[in-house]
Amino acid sequence: MPLTAATYLASHLLSLLGNGIAAVALPLIVLQTTGARWAPRSSPGRPRSPPWWSACSAGS
Repeated sequence: MPLTAATYLASHLLSLLGNGIAAVALPLIVLQTTGARWAPRSSPGRPRSPPWWSACSAGS
């Protein structure tokens, strides 16, 4: 395989890998910074619940 073709394929594989990592990391970063309930927490304590949460969980 010519060097140009190998470089081309390697760049696409690295792009796919980067996009896969970004697809997982970016939503987690957004959830963490906005204080969403389902975000993993680095600090102890109960996360803030959205105002509608008590109405949704009242029946359970």
